[in-house]
Amino acid sequence: MAFWSHRLSLKKVYYNWKSGKSEKYILCFPRLETGQPPACFHSCVGRIRYLGVLLYDGDRIQEIASCDESELVTKQRELIQNPFAPEVIAQAEKDGVNTSVIEAAQKSPV
Repeated sequence: MAFWSHRLSLKKVYYNWKSGKSEKYILCFPRLETGQPPACFHSCVGRIRYLGVLLYDGDRIQEIASCDESELVTKQRELIQNPFAPEVIAQAEKDGVNTSVIEAAQKSPV
């Protein structure tokens, strides 16, 4: 965290209307609400630029974790499901994933 914390307004206090408390750093929540990436995404040295919801095939985690190291990145990407695919939506709903989570995955930048 040390390499990017100086770019974030971690000491800025805001009022959380849901909890009724004053809180610190919100990961640019107002920007996220309007579909914009947090400001730190543009300047992140570590290129950590994704924040959001992904739907993935949890049944394949053991298989993917056991694959050859040279295939790991490709195999991990195969876990990510298309949140617009009818069969993915049906399975997510069957697994108890809330509709708002599915919609959030559909709005994710990945």
